[in-house]
Amino acid sequence: MKLTPEQFETLLFTYTEYILDNTTPDELHTLASDLLVREYEQYSPEEIFKEISEVYGWEISQHFLASITANSLA
Repeated sequence: MKLTPEQFETLLFTYTEYILDNTTPDELHTLASDLLVREYEQYSPEEIFKEISEVYGWEISQHFLASITANSLA
């Protein structure tokens, strides 16, 4: 099947809207979690901590770091 770039974009947005309109909140949570993990697997630890700091603040990034290092010491 051959679609133009515009047709493919329409397909993507239409299908995405269909998924969102026909998914329960629990299913959306699972879907979002899976997609975020897939995306963040491509990041280095430094990139993830930088993003956490920029979006949520330095204190939150340090909280994550402390909880990770504490769990590895237990």
